[in-house]
Formats: sequence, C-alpha cells, structure tokens
Amino acid sequence: MLGCLDAMIEAGDYWRCCSPASCRRNARSYLLASQMGVSRRDDPLMLVQELNHRLFEYFEYVPRSTRVDSPIDEAIVNARGVCQDSHTP
Repeated sequence: MLGCLDAMIEAGDYWRCCSPASCRRNARSYLLASQMGVSRRDDPLMLVQELNHRLFEYFEYVPRSTRVDSPIDEAIVNARGVCQDSHTP
C-alpha cells in the first residue's frame, strides 16, 4: 500500500487537492498533528478515521467562531470553529 502512495506522491497526483490558499504549513498545525499521533502508517484509511475522530473530539463546533478567511491558527488556539463549506449573509 505504501509503495502505491509513494508512487502517487512522486508523480504529484495529490497536489490537485492542495493549493496555497487551502494548505499552509505552520508550527501550530504540526504541533496539533504531533499531539494527535499523525504519522505515516501501513494503513492510511485507518489513520484518516482516527484523525477524524480526534479532530471531532478536539474542536468544538461554535457558530460564528471562525470565518471563511480565518487562519487555521485561530481555530487551533481556540479549539473551536465551524465548517466553511458555505457562506451565510
């Protein structure tokens, strides 16, 4: 499984999901990932499921606590935010 993922990464296939606007590296994100035990594993699907559960437990859903343009640091520091899939006036 990892060999297949390595080949995709080498080919650059995953970059279509990332852009400077949506994926920014920063220290707080890496610290949170470390605290949540995010690391390369033999079973990526299991990691995604574990991470999804940990994120659900870490963040509190609080309407109007973040905006579409809020930096990720704001949500991490406050441990709360909202889904930014849609805009409301």
